[in-house]
Amino acid sequence: MELEAVSSARGLLALRPEWEDLLTQTDGPVFQTPEWFAAWWDVFGQDAEIRSFVSHSAGTLTGIVPLMIHTVRAGALSIRRLTFAGEHGPFGEYGPIVLPTHGSDLAVALASGFRRWGGEFDVLDFHLLDPTSSFSRSSTETFRSTGLTVRWNPASHPRVTIPLPPTWDRYRVMLSYNERGIIGRHERALEHHGAEISDIREGSQLGPALDELSRLHTEFWSEKGPGGHFARNPLLGKFLLRVAEYLAPTDRIRVMTVHADGKALASLFVLFQGSWCHLYIGGRDAHHPFARFSPMRVLMVRAIREAIRRGCRTADFLGGDMRYKLRLGGVQGGYARLTAWQPGIAGWKGSLFASALSARDMFDRTPAAPLAARILRRARARPWEM
Repeated sequence: MELEAVSSARGLLALRPEWEDLLTQTDGPVFQTPEWFAAWWDVFGQDAEIRSFVSHSAGTLTGIVPLMIHTVRAGALSIRRLTFAGEHGPFGEYGPIVLPTHGSDLAVALASGFRRWGGEFDVLDFHLLDPTSSFSRSSTETFRSTGLTVRWNPASHPRVTIPLPPTWDRYRVMLSYNERGIIGRHERALEHHGAEISDIREGSQLGPALDELSRLHTEFWSEKGPGGHFARNPLLGKFLLRVAEYLAPTDRIRVMTVHADGKALASLFVLFQGSWCHLYIGGRDAHHPFARFSPMRVLMVRAIREAIRRGCRTADFLGGDMRYKLRLGGVQGGYARLTAWQPGIAGWKGSLFASALSARDMFDRTPAAPLAARILRRARARPWEM
């Protein structure tokens, strides 16, 4: 296998026809599409250096590895992190777009390259990997064999997906009798009280629909402490609008919103790609009287029904393993994380970065994490009582 370096976004996007063809063969998720990369580059690219590769075998394109280097700062310390371009936040599945039969060969070629080019970055951090892919399964030992220090976590973050049947009736059978009854009652109740569902997919309505989603998401999570993803990332709204604009011409996005009396009650951003349906991000008004009718669950079921109509085989809830996802037919899984750095004193920054990740992951899995979040919320709301 031969590797060819690509050091610019323009160079990667020039491969778009081959990229799309490879994606069709691999059935990759929307986060590995050129549209997602282009939207990410438009909004977040100013802080990244493209360090990507394409692989060929016997003259045939077998893989595209869209990578970037960006700098993580902790006080006076700066760490150059190599990861997948397009990655942002806790959402998505990132990785090389590679033919399944060539995943192991690609891992070998990359490992050799990283050992040679390691001076350009302090740590390799592949987050949100599919732990079952041929690339993931072979990377750990392959990278170690070249002398890199490697840390592999096959379940770094929980994930829930629904294996979709070919028909809506068969999906309903997957649900419990109680769940089917709840969904039906809530759909009828919303309709009875005059609530309407808008299904925005293109045009000038996308911006206002995403603004409503951002407001609902931020208000809901602000009451729980951190304020949600839009509060933590001020550019997220701009990024999602750019994604929507790029995917709308091929009918791969939906912004579904429940309205009553002219007010949005719940909103959900949904992405479609090949056999995938991604329920990406949502928000809801927990204080509206109609909140008792679970408008967000109604939207999720509507998205699942649309996914089945399209022939999707997987509905992806992405990060988190909340109980409602399992009640809708979800199966627990997870994302993997591969971290690697140079051995010895040359890799001290990478070692420090990996240790910090491990400490954070360990804390997130302990009972102290939700307790700390509750203390923080209380301190923010009533500081004089602390």
